[in-house]
Amino acid sequence: LQVYWVHNTYLLKEQSFADHIQKALHQTIDELENWDAVKRQSENLIMTSDSVQTAQWADDFGSWIEVDIFPSVEERIDTALVDSLLQKNIWKEGVKTPFYYAIVREDGMVFWKNQDMESAESHSYQAKLFPNDPVSKTFFLRLIFPETSKYLIGSMWKMLIISGLLLTGLMWLFFYSFLTIHRQRKLSELKSDFINNMTHELKTPIATISLACE
Repeated sequence: LQVYWVHNTYLLKEQSFADHIQKALHQTIDELENWDAVKRQSENLIMTSDSVQTAQWADDFGSWIEVDIFPSVEERIDTALVDSLLQKNIWKEGVKTPFYYAIVREDGMVFWKNQDMESAESHSYQAKLFPNDPVSKTFFLRLIFPETSKYLIGSMWKMLIISGLLLTGLMWLFFYSFLTIHRQRKLSELKSDFINNMTHELKTPIATISLACE
């Protein structure tokens, strides 16, 4: 029963961990998208102030800005900003374990990564970058946690200690009960042997006296 409940608790911890990571991941993508929108808006305002000469073709220029408002994802990704946002949001969710991250294309090709991650594919989470863009290529931000199992087990140390103490106590009680029953059985055998011997020893002189009297 202890092993069963510990296993269920581990699965619940794993699901909670995944929920926290997904929340941090989507929060990072939202902040990155907001930052990118502000950046592009400021760039468009500068471009408009420098380029517009007359009011006659201002509408045409505005339509040109709307068409060219989505540059390539490669130009819009600031890896340093991604790193800082991920660190902030993951720590905000209370997750304190090493992680790697990468930006991958829809076909699985890695566009950028911060470390070598081939050995840690068991616990990975990803979400689409710039999900509200209608014309940009599909890129994903992928998080990989190489020490998830170690982290989850470490977060359960109180439960593991209590379960270990309970199991140890049950095993000691079982062993003590076995020794007690074994000792009582030996005492019972000794008592039976003693009574049988005493009966035999008493019957012998009585039989002799009875024969002499007869």
